[in-house]
Amino acid sequence: MKETTQPNDEELAAKGRAPMSCSAACYDCGKPYVEIGDCVIADDMWEQINPSPHKGGGILCPNCILARLHKLGISGVSATL
Repeated sequence: MKETTQPNDEELAAKGRAPMSCSAACYDCGKPYVEIGDCVIADDMWEQINPSPHKGGGILCPNCILARLHKLGISGVSATL
């Protein structure tokens, strides 16, 4: 998967999002983790879209999880919220 760049604090502020420097947030859109909560998918699916270089690491909101799966042509993935 093509590596994406993380939005900077100014880009996030323009979208009304919390800066990355102050809290855990979605890697793609910057939505603060406290607004997301957990969205769990199977480990093998996660590793295909993981935004972190660390196995099992990274945070993505449900919308960004779906967007990354869609880009890979993957559908029908079960998730637990």
